[in-house]
Amino acid sequence: MKQMKYLALLFMLLIELTACQNELDIPDTGRKIVINGLITTDSLLNLKLSKSAYYNDMPFDYLDLDNAKAYFYEDNILIDSLHPVEHWPRWEFVFYQSNYQSRNVFPKSARKYNIKVMAHGYPDATSSSIVPELVRIIKLDTSRILVGPDPYHPYQNNVLFLCNINFSDPANESNYYMVTVSRNQYFSQITPNVRFYSQDPIIEERLGNFSNETYALAFTDKVINGQNYNLKLSVYGSDFGMPFRDDRGTIDGVPDTTYHKKVVYFSLYSITEDYYRYIQTLNRYKKNYGNPLTEPVLIYSNITGGYGIFGAAAVSSDSIVFHY
Repeated sequence: MKQMKYLALLFMLLIELTACQNELDIPDTGRKIVINGLITTDSLLNLKLSKSAYYNDMPFDYLDLDNAKAYFYEDNILIDSLHPVEHWPRWEFVFYQSNYQSRNVFPKSARKYNIKVMAHGYPDATSSSIVPELVRIIKLDTSRILVGPDPYHPYQNNVLFLCNINFSDPANESNYYMVTVSRNQYFSQITPNVRFYSQDPIIEERLGNFSNETYALAFTDKVINGQNYNLKLSVYGSDFGMPFRDDRGTIDGVPDTTYHKKVVYFSLYSITEDYYRYIQTLNRYKKNYGNPLTEPVLIYSNITGGYGIFGAAAVSSDSIVFHY
């Protein structure tokens, strides 16, 4: 038995030594523009623009494009060019924040948008997307219950909100959805995502940042086509912040009482099929990452002349307000 173990170890060592002697032979086909964006009816036109990298390029930390020209067309008519913006990175966001944004243009439902991005030294990157028709949240119901303390997270508040998002799916067409929960910040205009929990049977894809926690979910209408539906999810009060957890900060050592209101937004995105396919392949990639025995996953892209995803969504939101 011991001899078999030694032989197995020797065999594995020989394989590793052989692998170390063989260098990867991946052709360098040059760099291309990367577009990562979901344009939505509730925000200004914006995109994350970066560049691709070869596997041994160093460093990887500075891949943003700071010299790009991004032009937007609505129904084939030029309507705007985007300008660079800066954002502090935040862990709560599921997706990368944009670094190029319009000054005054919001996308509209049922309109086709084309994007053309140009940068010196790179091929032009283009794509198009039609914003879906809006599917509205008909009603948002919430109830509050008390649950036992979590032994693994003793800091967590024991207030749990049970939430129902009611909407009516249009009949005789394929629809794709995404749901997020976000909250306002007392010191900023941004609304970072809030983690939530759901075992609703229609959920097909879950999205998080760098963990297995859910910050967004996606699904199709294949089992609810044409039906009125209540999507169920739950959120811990402590993840809302105030008034369930003190997130106001201080001014000169004194708690800041400038703002006495917390707004939590529940958003239903009607997304394009392209963006849904991107989410699917992104999740498959994350699932297989680090496993050398799985087939490589190619992330879905709809960019011509570059890489990435250009999706669109019509957004319906409802909110609850806490005063403290």
